[in-house]
Amino acid sequence: MLFEDELQTLLDAYLSWERMARQALDQAKEAPVPEELAKGVTRVVVCGMGGSGIVGEYLAALSSLHGGAPIVTVRDARLPMWVGPDTLVVAVSYSGNTLETVKCFEEAVERKAKILVVAGGGRLESLAAKQGAAFVRAVRGPAARASFPGLFYPALAALSRLGLVKVSDSLLEEGVAALRPGRRVREAAGMVAEAARDRLPVIVGCSLYQGLVHRFCYELAENAKHFASPWILPEAFHNLVETRAPEGAVLVLLDTGGECSKLLRFLADRYRCDGVVRVRLEQGSALAKMMTGTLVAGLASLELARMKGVNPLSTPGIKAFRASYSELFTTGMGKT
Repeated sequence: MLFEDELQTLLDAYLSWERMARQALDQAKEAPVPEELAKGVTRVVVCGMGGSGIVGEYLAALSSLHGGAPIVTVRDARLPMWVGPDTLVVAVSYSGNTLETVKCFEEAVERKAKILVVAGGGRLESLAAKQGAAFVRAVRGPAARASFPGLFYPALAALSRLGLVKVSDSLLEEGVAALRPGRRVREAAGMVAEAARDRLPVIVGCSLYQGLVHRFCYELAENAKHFASPWILPEAFHNLVETRAPEGAVLVLLDTGGECSKLLRFLADRYRCDGVVRVRLEQGSALAKMMTGTLVAGLASLELARMKGVNPLSTPGIKAFRASYSELFTTGMGKT
């Protein structure tokens, strides 16, 4: 098998997500996150790129569903103009060196916003120490995408402690338990990989779970080097259904139950594709569905990488782009 060692390294990491999540929660409980950080805060901005941006999308969905402060995700090198002293800026970065996120941190300091850093170290840890900002350490693994619970749970636990995302301890526990790689999770991952093989997967989910839709696409891209198209319902009914699916397109339906099931069935009955695959995520809380779906996405992308004979650990395209566009940040990128 090609790239057997790399596949196994990442597979071992994904299969240990439940343990990683528990470790991340334990670390977050010990982290110095003062209650004063939430004082006067009316909104939260989560700055992060790639999987760190997914952290923001999940947090925003949970706050929208369960209550807390409004949360906006920023995938950019600059903050919205309304960010100020009544805003908590959460800078999320696996490495701690993500250029855009560092820029957002620096701008948050200028705007006198409150700041929380969730990172594995790097420059953001140094900046947090220098500015006296709260810092929660992420749990690291072999790659950022294979360490998602180690980044997500510290952020969720910190915001929960501050009352900015109202998630109970029982819901937190349910979400962690949902990361257990049971038979149904593995079967769903295999089904998605087989459906996507030599075809164009159209990943379809409902608005509360748009972060999960994006996560599926990102995992297939990074691990399997495979293109996928994200569709969010009901928004896609107002634009994308006017298109004709290209030959070889297959619908991958992220069925989270309730009204979402009805929307997905409506789409599948009327939009012609070369196939339909349903990932069943109806059981449990929204957090549990997000976690189960995220694990399915990761395992599916690894299985597809195995089928295609590609190296899931290597990301030369990302590295090449990063090396080139880093020069833009020395010429005022992010300013208008």
